[in-house]
Amino acid sequence: MPDTPTVYVTRQIPEAGLDRLREQYEVVVRDGTLPPETDQIKSRLASLDADGLVCLVSDEIDADVLDASSDLSVVSTFSVGYDHIDVAAAADRGIAVGHTPGVLTETTADLTWALLLACARRTVESHAYVEADEWQAWGPRLLTGPDVHDATLGIVGLGNIGSTVARRTAGFDMDVLYTDAEPQPDVEADLAEYGVDAQYVDDEELLERSDFVTLHVPLMEATRGYIGEDELRAMKD
Repeated sequence: MPDTPTVYVTRQIPEAGLDRLREQYEVVVRDGTLPPETDQIKSRLASLDADGLVCLVSDEIDADVLDASSDLSVVSTFSVGYDHIDVAAAADRGIAVGHTPGVLTETTADLTWALLLACARRTVESHAYVEADEWQAWGPRLLTGPDVHDATLGIVGLGNIGSTVARRTAGFDMDVLYTDAEPQPDVEADLAEYGVDAQYVDDEELLERSDFVTLHVPLMEATRGYIGEDELRAMKD
């Protein structure tokens, strides 16, 4: 019988995923909670003659790593993003690359709202205030913040996550402005079904009119430093 293919996993992932792998493969999981060095990944792939690699976004998978095991045929990342993998080098070597698109869209939108509400209601600041034993009594001006309901939310990037964030504004009766590389009429139509009227504006108008601004664009040269001093000064006080 042929040997069972070996899969190397660079860090512990949920057991449900490991159990599925173990049904068909010999699975070797690296101990430790911190990301491994690239040389550690290379040496382990080589010693195992691994057929598969499961990595995380913190792992740099370059051509040298891909060459570490001559049997390597699949690299799969436990993430939506895959820019830590040299996809072109993998294609040159006939190595398939897998990722997990879409699995965190709703979850990331939830986190966006957690951050937005925490900022608006000054939740972290208030917690620190109480922990520091500064609380004496309620006051009408104590730690108040801007209301979220009936406010205007500016969304930079109305892609999967941005539009999912926008969908949640229906519960807060918010106005939604967005900017993107170009208008997104199909997304606007989808949002309208949830009672959200998303209006396309340019960057300057979005910053001037929005009460809150949330960014949902990939980090690349065109977006690096998108918000700077000039942009902050253009916003409301």
